[in-house]
Amino acid sequence: MKSLITMLLVLVASIAYANPQDEGNKIPPSEQQVPQVYYLPSIIDCGAPEDIYNIIQRFGEIPFIEGDTMVKRPDGVVMPAKMTMYFNASTGTYSLVAKFPAQFWCILSSGGKIQAVIPKEST
Repeated sequence: MKSLITMLLVLVASIAYANPQDEGNKIPPSEQQVPQVYYLPSIIDCGAPEDIYNIIQRFGEIPFIEGDTMVKRPDGVVMPAKMTMYFNASTGTYSLVAKFPAQFWCILSSGGKIQAVIPKEST
């Protein structure tokens, strides 16, 4: 029992000593870190290219922008892919699709009410 009380006292003393609120432990503003980015767990619809393309066709979307992208899996592996944004100018819907070399596609994002952003002139 006596050793348990001694260990608790040592623990409390070390916590009090390591208090980051102390003036000596403050990080100067020039050395403060930027906020950390966090992971958002999400479910992405993937399938054979023809199945994903059939979904896109139901919304009347056509290829609008192409490029390269990367998708990070939950295990940390980064998978490069070709990317196509499909767009329907009449309805404003879009689908952002990753096309992987292993012959499967994934809809990374989809939505609607797309409209151009016209930058305002600064005065």
